[in-house]
Amino acid sequence: MGTAQFFRETHAVMRDGTEADYEQRMQAAYDTVRDDWIARGEYAALVKAILGNWTSGNCVDYMLPLSAKLAEEGHEALHDQLWTRTIKRQVECFFRAYAPVRQSKLSAEDVLAIDPAGFDEFDINSYFDAPKASSFMLHRLLDSLASWRAERVRAARTTALPDNIEASLRMLRRPRI
Repeated sequence: MGTAQFFRETHAVMRDGTEADYEQRMQAAYDTVRDDWIARGEYAALVKAILGNWTSGNCVDYMLPLSAKLAEEGHEALHDQLWTRTIKRQVECFFRAYAPVRQSKLSAEDVLAIDPAGFDEFDINSYFDAPKASSFMLHRLLDSLASWRAERVRAARTTALPDNIEASLRMLRRPRI
C-alpha cells in the first residue's frame, strides 16, 4: 500500500458530478478512503499518504481520525511521525509568513492579536498582508499543538515535545523538532 494506491482508490470512489462540486466530491472520496484504510489497519501507508500529499501542514482536520486511532491503539512511533512532520511543516509556513514582519519587533502575543479573518492560505494574494498571514499561521500551529497535546494526555504520554515547541514559538524562535 502506498500513496499511489491511495489516489487510485480515491479516484475509484469519486462519483460523477460537475466541475462546480468537484472539491466536495474529492473531499468525500478522500474521507471514504481514509476511513476504509483506518478500518483495515493500513496505518503506516495512510500516514505516508497524508505526509506526502498535504505538504503545507493544512491536513490536521483530515488526519485527526487517524491520529486518534494511532494514539488509542498505542502506535506511538506512527503517531509522533504524523504529528512531528505536520508541525514541522506548519512551523516552516509560519516563519516564512513571519519573515517580513520580524523587523517590526512584534511579540507572539501581538501576532496572535492580529485578526486573521479573511486570510486564504490558498490565495497567493493573501500573503501580501504579512501580519495577517503570520497570525493565521501561528493560530493554526498553536491549535495543532493543542490537539497533539490532548491526544498525548489521553494516551497517558508526556507532553514535553509539544510543550517545548510551543514555548519556543511563544518566544518567536524556531523550535527543535
